[in-house]
Amino acid sequence: MGHAVTADPPGIMAIHFNPAGLAKLDGRRVELQFVGADFQLESEFSAPPGYNVFGFSDDPIVCSDAPDDGVDYCREFKSATSTVEGISLYVPFINDTVDLPPGPLIAGPLPSFSIRPAGSKFTFGTATYLPLAAGFYRDEDDVGNYMGERMALERITYLSPSVGYRVNDELMLGASIGMSFQAIALEQDFRAPNELLGFARTLDESICAPFQGESNIALDLILFGICRPEEGLGPFKNLA
Repeated sequence: MGHAVTADPPGIMAIHFNPAGLAKLDGRRVELQFVGADFQLESEFSAPPGYNVFGFSDDPIVCSDAPDDGVDYCREFKSATSTVEGISLYVPFINDTVDLPPGPLIAGPLPSFSIRPAGSKFTFGTATYLPLAAGFYRDEDDVGNYMGERMALERITYLSPSVGYRVNDELMLGASIGMSFQAIALEQDFRAPNELLGFARTLDESICAPFQGESNIALDLILFGICRPEEGLGPFKNLA
């Protein structure tokens, strides 16, 4: 319910939702949590009518023509699809993103504890839990890698020392301190199909082509060094 269960939280996980709920627990309690997660993300890419960037439309994502066929427009467009392969998680202790085998993630058991001494109005507790865990990875050749080849977003609460106090049957108070680790990891291919890079491709193919493979100070001064890179810029090229 979007973390909205605050008035009457269940069990030891009142630590997360509303620690005052701990005051409802008696004696010693242990709870074990298991987390199940599965991510499915599918995307489809297609070219709208008249699609081009500075006159170029041979975008390999939506064009079925052979690459580098010497033509800067697309003869036949296609639809491309993208899907995620599996779940990725950022592992704190090794400081790296780990790709899990395809299929749902089952994690646990994650323990939580509470104790209320006999005759006391105080209940003490702590829990280890995942308030947030999401992530995915795509195949390295997937066309959706420009939206993220690998992503992990998570928050892990290791310790959460908490206390609930029963003032009376109608009023309970509580407090909790969450000691958590949060990570955001993203690996993404980058390209920029805009008019400026379309103009850069025009310069590369029209002006620089005769001088390809040549480089000297005079040539670089005359052409401001724009023909010096081994590979020119373009709107559909992988830039980073």
